[in-house]
Amino acid sequence: MPEGSEKAGDRRYRTAAEFEAELRRWLRGEPVEARRPGTTYRLWRRAVRYRGWVATAAVLLMLLLAFGVASWSAARLRERLQGEMRTKAELYLDAALDVRRAGAPLDRVREKYLPRLEATVRELERVQADLAEPHYHLGRMYRAVMDFEGAAREQEQALQKDPGLSASRYERAILAIREYAARRGYLRRQRRRAAAASGGRPEAEGVESHFADVDSELERLHAVICADLERLERGDSGGNRALTPGMLACARGLRLMYAASTEAEHQEARVELELARQEDPTLEEAHE
Repeated sequence: MPEGSEKAGDRRYRTAAEFEAELRRWLRGEPVEARRPGTTYRLWRRAVRYRGWVATAAVLLMLLLAFGVASWSAARLRERLQGEMRTKAELYLDAALDVRRAGAPLDRVREKYLPRLEATVRELERVQADLAEPHYHLGRMYRAVMDFEGAAREQEQALQKDPGLSASRYERAILAIREYAARRGYLRRQRRRAAAASGGRPEAEGVESHFADVDSELERLHAVICADLERLERGDSGGNRALTPGMLACARGLRLMYAASTEAEHQEARVELELARQEDPTLEEAHE
């Protein structure tokens, strides 16, 4: 008779007579009024009995819920900031290129667009510092405003965080090509000045091959260019999903150009670069 042993007064028999009547009904085989405690009541009794463990479990559950809510909120914030960064990066890049091509001073272009994108990128970095994509967008903006040192620095950081980011690998190759051309031009001028000073005959344009200038820095840049372009052409750098058809054609053409040793190979490279220009006439690297 569970009601006879209940500690709670409102759940016991009120008098001994009620208890006796219940016993007589049970002995005669008649239905009794007592009922087994409900599931809710039994669970409550067990919780009271083990209230220390229950309190600990409740605290852990609350912590897990709080962690889940915080993680969800952080993920939503990252998604929002990434979306804002991509939108602003595309908008600012197009605007900066248009203004620069219209002949505006580079300082004005830098002051107008670069700080806005930098602020967005730094805000996203505070939320998730291991993202590579912000460095790519910022580096691309640096290249648009002709800050090639800053562009190279950002793309290197992007590739350190994500070696499979094809857009950054493409940018690094383009920046290395610019540096390679500048280095070769400098060495060529140095040779001509030395030849003129000694009364010798200056070297003719285009006589030397890509590796005629023996220079360790040129060798390093050439290796970077060929390795990055070959990897892009193989498609093992993030699947090249971030590259447009024009960029892929340009990468193929430049890779052929820097590996060419015959006129036929140079011609094949020029065909690929022409395809890149047709795909995207604004692709500056295909024209240079």
